[in-house]
Amino acid sequence: MDRPAGTERGQVRKAQPAAAGEKGVKRKCGICRQPAKYYSPVAAWCSHEHGAELAKRLRDKAIAKKAKKEKQETRIRKQSLKPRSKLLAEAQSAFNAYIRARDASLPCISCGVTTAAQWDAGHYRSVGAASHLRFNEDNVHKQCSRPCNKDKSGNLIEYRKGLVARIGVARVEALENDSRTLRLSVEDIQAIKAKYKQMTRELQHEADRL
Repeated sequence: MDRPAGTERGQVRKAQPAAAGEKGVKRKCGICRQPAKYYSPVAAWCSHEHGAELAKRLRDKAIAKKAKKEKQETRIRKQSLKPRSKLLAEAQSAFNAYIRARDASLPCISCGVTTAAQWDAGHYRSVGAASHLRFNEDNVHKQCSRPCNKDKSGNLIEYRKGLVARIGVARVEALENDSRTLRLSVEDIQAIKAKYKQMTRELQHEADRL
């Protein structure tokens, strides 16, 4: 007789009805949901044919679970082999995508245009000058790639005006006076990437429901 995966010879038994007054329900076939004639610690089935089908399903499920686990382990190994600079670039890309999604309905922070050939996640204080603020959400906003971000090096005078209007002068001054040093571990960087990818997905799902 074919048996579901994980079922050993001797573990298959004919199903017994619950004793009178005993709490419980008869086991049902895992295929057709009819009362089972055979059962094991992991499955129940009503016929040899359904036993074979159930065994196949359970084997396929076990194989898929194993493949998923191996895929996850491979991804973790690949991540561990990436240089820190590569991980940082991936985290920055995920963060920037979130900023563009967050500000999707807003104009360019510095010039106010509402249409552009390309939108960037423009930093008020640049990554080169203040790397500790590269993932600070107050410091980064949607900005037209040209002319503001690339041709005008961020168009900072107008950026500041737009930033004050958007988040208030107190928060802008807090950014300007922030001189901390920040050292991110590989685990920190990976967590930042995962966080902002998830946040972007959530914003996209909300937009799709509108």
